[in-house]
Amino acid sequence: GVVITPTSTTLADIYMDVDYVKDIISKYRVEYPVCLDIDTMCSISDNSQGDIDVMVSEFVQKLCANGCKVIVIGNQENIDNLSDKDNYEVGIILSEEQTDLEKMYPLLVSGTYVYSTKDYETEILVRF
Repeated sequence: GVVITPTSTTLADIYMDVDYVKDIISKYRVEYPVCLDIDTMCSISDNSQGDIDVMVSEFVQKLCANGCKVIVIGNQENIDNLSDKDNYEVGIILSEEQTDLEKMYPLLVSGTYVYSTKDYETEILVRF
């Protein structure tokens, strides 16, 4: 899989991030999802929640339109603040003490466990 942690503040930035990810995954056989880590984007003071909502939506839509599976990941607060979170597959960055692991599947993302309600090891997610 691929993890991207954008520092985007404009739609132009997020479109460049989409192109960057598409370029990377076109060179490899990717069977795990693309993870969009929104925590850095959410910490940039120039980004309003409305800006973040639009950038996340555009990122997910553009990559999904190209046959990619995308998971939006972040801490609980940042995920909860997304206006369209019910339209995305999301993963919450939590410690083991913060979640009921029997109901969640861990994904190791850049050395940190992200917990999802979906077991991605049983699916082929991206085909090129």
